[in-house]
Amino acid sequence: MNQLTVTTGSRLHFGLILSSQHKPWHFGGAGLMVRNPGWTVELYREPLTADVIAGSSDAVTRTELVLKRLRETTGIPFVRIRIRTEVPFHTGLGSGTQLALAVASGIRTLFQIPLASSSLELSRLAGRAERSAIGTGGFELGGFLIDRGASESSQRITRIVVPEQWRFILVRPESGAGISGQTEQAYFGKQNFMPTDLVAELTSILSGKLDAAIVKNDFEAFATELEHYGNLAGSFYAQEQGDIFSDPVIRRLVDRLHSKGVIGAAQSSWGPGICIPARSESHAREILAQIPDQIDGSRLITAVTEAMNHGATHAWPAPELREGHLFA
Repeated sequence: MNQLTVTTGSRLHFGLILSSQHKPWHFGGAGLMVRNPGWTVELYREPLTADVIAGSSDAVTRTELVLKRLRETTGIPFVRIRIRTEVPFHTGLGSGTQLALAVASGIRTLFQIPLASSSLELSRLAGRAERSAIGTGGFELGGFLIDRGASESSQRITRIVVPEQWRFILVRPESGAGISGQTEQAYFGKQNFMPTDLVAELTSILSGKLDAAIVKNDFEAFATELEHYGNLAGSFYAQEQGDIFSDPVIRRLVDRLHSKGVIGAAQSSWGPGICIPARSESHAREILAQIPDQIDGSRLITAVTEAMNHGATHAWPAPELREGHLFA
């Protein structure tokens, strides 16, 4: 078969834990895979003398870089790639890792090349998973993910199935962008480790509170603990991004929602996007109705989505295989 479609969602990350190097939870944290926005990447096996890639300029550039990195370790053939749907970059949605893994795993499946023995190894071959493994675990497994850090020698990622009725409201300023690239590299190069008491508080939320709330389908506890975790992690990163929320418009929005009794808002990664959980579709619409189209002249982009409780899918065009199979 000469055509393969890889589909994945977006990765939310609620705060990287920076314990001292070689200590438990170093580069650990918590995250969630949501269905939309998502990547749909089509790969075609054809006789080519160069790669042919169609998509936005940013997505094409990043895809070219992934292919270049893969060719540094193995002789993959040239490929035609069409990117049908995309996730915006630098908005806290983990778009770079999801695209890189969609391309790398698609190449591996389409051409039957043994690129890597594990998803984490494949992610690193594609230039990702330098610190957090949430995006990689999310691509492979979906669901709510707890990352116990780079020092964990056994099971680094724990996956929890999110209740099907829960929804997640994504909000971001139209013109905002989170920290990335050289600025992000320079920040982590300073080795700004968290105080031990902060690490202990964050990990206690992940192990016994947030995880238990999801398993018990206790939405109120989940929203409370998610906001608590986000605020604690955000207070540490405020020294770099200016506040718990990296964009002042989002800070004003969260304060407005608090005044109306809406809890649970947490920034994803460096933002500026945030996630607000809802117990159901109708609850999500109630919250959405309280979010203005703009604040102080800054337009807000909103979306309601659900958790993606499975990993990325790889689908062949043949009718009998159209449902695809989970990433392996």
